[in-house]
Amino acid sequence: MKTPITLLTLTLAGLLLAPGLQAQDAKPGEKAGDRPRGGGGAGGGRQDPAERLKMMKENLNLTDEQTEKVKAIFEKNREKYKEVRENTGLSQEDRRAKMTELRTAETEEMKTILTPEQQEKAKKMREERAKQNAGK
Repeated sequence: MKTPITLLTLTLAGLLLAPGLQAQDAKPGEKAGDRPRGGGGAGGGRQDPAERLKMMKENLNLTDEQTEKVKAIFEKNREKYKEVRENTGLSQEDRRAKMTELRTAETEEMKTILTPEQQEKAKKMREERAKQNAGK
C-alpha cells in the first residue's frame, strides 16, 4: 500500500514543480542567445542596454538629451561587444582584454556627455560594482 501512495505523492510533486522548471522562451524577433546573461543589476553579469540606460537615467538624473546620446553610444557599441563575445578565435584572456578596451572607450565617450558631478557618481558606481564582482 505504501508504494502507490509514494508514487502518487511523487507524481503530484512533479506536476506542481514542472511549470517552474520550463525554459524561458525568447521574445518574438529575439534569439535565445541575444538575451542578457547574469540578470544584470547588482548581481554582476552583462546588462541589456535598455536596463543600463534606465539605471543611468535614474541614478545619474540624465536629461532627455543626455539619455538619447547615451542610448546612441550603447547601440553603436552593442554590435562591437557581440562580435568580441562570439569570436571563438580569441582566447579568454584576449577576449577579456578586448572587452576592457571597449568598456574603457565607452566610458571615455560618456565623459563627453555627463556633467562633472554625474561623471563622479558614475565612477563611484563602477567602483562599487567592481567590489561586488570581486567578492564573488
